[in-house]
Amino acid sequence: MRGLIYRQKKFTDSPLPELYDLAQDFEEKSNLASRENLQPFQRQLMTLQEQWSSPLRQKAQGVITREVREKLRSLGYIAAPTGPLKEVYGPEDDLKTLLPYEQKIDQAIFWEEKGKIAESVYLLHEVIKERKDFGKAYDRLAQIYRSQGLKEEALRIMEQGYRLNPRNYALVSGFGILLVQEGRPDQGIKVLLEALSIYDRDPEVYNHLGMAYWMKGMWEESRSAYEQAVALDPHDGLIFNNYATLYLSLGSKSRRREDLARAEELFKKSIAMDPGFPAPYNGLGSVYKLTGRLDEAIRSWEKALELKPDYDYPWYNLGRAYLEKGLKVKALECFEHYLEIKGKGLLPEERKEVEELMAKCR
Repeated sequence: MRGLIYRQKKFTDSPLPELYDLAQDFEEKSNLASRENLQPFQRQLMTLQEQWSSPLRQKAQGVITREVREKLRSLGYIAAPTGPLKEVYGPEDDLKTLLPYEQKIDQAIFWEEKGKIAESVYLLHEVIKERKDFGKAYDRLAQIYRSQGLKEEALRIMEQGYRLNPRNYALVSGFGILLVQEGRPDQGIKVLLEALSIYDRDPEVYNHLGMAYWMKGMWEESRSAYEQAVALDPHDGLIFNNYATLYLSLGSKSRRREDLARAEELFKKSIAMDPGFPAPYNGLGSVYKLTGRLDEAIRSWEKALELKPDYDYPWYNLGRAYLEKGLKVKALECFEHYLEIKGKGLLPEERKEVEELMAKCR
């Protein structure tokens, strides 16, 4: 929203123009925009913008950090990674037009926090019915469905928004990211590349593109995507953790020390950026194990569990490490924790393998 006050005249363009004579109408009840020539005000506003806007404003619009993005998203202010500004705004973008929908989103978030999921879902569907281009409603609805374990419903609602708004960056990128998170890399790659054709400055899209290529074993494509992600956001511990996982996968297959050394370097960078993030400690433990440093691996996995006691993979890794050291009682406890955490999410062949390891402990 942009505007100016000059000689008791207040002009705003958001984008429907409003003009008020504050000397005669301080409460702004009578909009004079339809009765006066607005070109002098518009020219003056453009001059002020050029004169007073920071020369770094384009750079500031380009990238938003994960910490800020997640905070804004939790408060309902943004629904997806930031995208490009529109070149032309119309009446449908006016703040007064959007306000009722924003208020419904706020109410839906309030109902969700109070545990009134059905009411929240109903309200969000109502917003989508009235404004099929309102990205935040699709995103919030998908979040609710995922929290309820309704993954197919989450995908369906995001796909609906994507198909109805093929040039809406928030919806295209959001759908692509969700596809990757739900283990559908082929479709995810296709949609994320569409998102990049709209806007190519979002580290989150490159991060998930790297993940998708990694899932498919396309190492060079994954590496390239992660390089783009870290170039755009060199302070995101999660991106560095994911990038390190790529090299860990390469090192696990090739046993090349340079791949494992690169994985170790990237995991340590991730930890330095976010010491409270447990995932890189788990990955670093795997690097230590593969390079013959079992005691260091154990300490790293124990640190991951100190940060997140219900983190499944460190329990499994510790169980195998303790069994290798002959500490069978501790190993058995780790495997029991692992099975308890995984529950029904464990495939039959995976459960059989763990039970065989537990038998060795006994």
